[in-house]
Amino acid sequence: MRTIIDLSEADRMLHALPLIRLMVENAMTAIWLYLEPSNARAIIKEGFRQRRAAFENLVETEAEGFDRSDIDEINGILETLDIELPPFEQRCRQIVGGLEVYIHWRLLSTYSHAGMGLGDLYLEEIAEPPGLAFAPDAKLQGHESWLGTALCMLLAAMKVCNLIDGKGSLKSQIEQAERKIGVPMIFTKAPVTGKKKKGASNKQS
Repeated sequence: MRTIIDLSEADRMLHALPLIRLMVENAMTAIWLYLEPSNARAIIKEGFRQRRAAFENLVETEAEGFDRSDIDEINGILETLDIELPPFEQRCRQIVGGLEVYIHWRLLSTYSHAGMGLGDLYLEEIAEPPGLAFAPDAKLQGHESWLGTALCMLLAAMKVCNLIDGKGSLKSQIEQAERKIGVPMIFTKAPVTGKKKKGASNKQS
């Protein structure tokens, strides 16, 4: 969070957006795991799947110290795990209020990957053909809204960590922060069928 604030103060908020996106993904996944601890197996399986993909590339490039046996070992582990990690959107939809948070994540993704959304910020209109010029000092307006998103995600992560820990040592501080920003952190599973109620909100930013 300190890095995000520093970037904002330096008018480099654009460079902070990928960090905020990561905060959203981490916090929401932590809540998803808190609401259904058995989902941890899906996280483990995805971790091994990603590791296998990396090892396959290393073997393909004949990197020293890696061979097919590393991949076979991971395949053996994967065979014992029968649960798949759902896409991030589905994880969010399984949490009351999660779709609204997912929308923020989608917007953040626009500024976190190479594409038109990011490229447009590095262009400015000029009178001469072709009408556009490179603008190296891309600026982003509306720092406050994204700082608010980051703050809500930080507070949500702290609260879910405190709940998982079971000691509740940060309970009073978290409740005080919730009152101060006016965003109660209530983590609830979304109904499996039917539309979600709009009243109960998780951590909207």
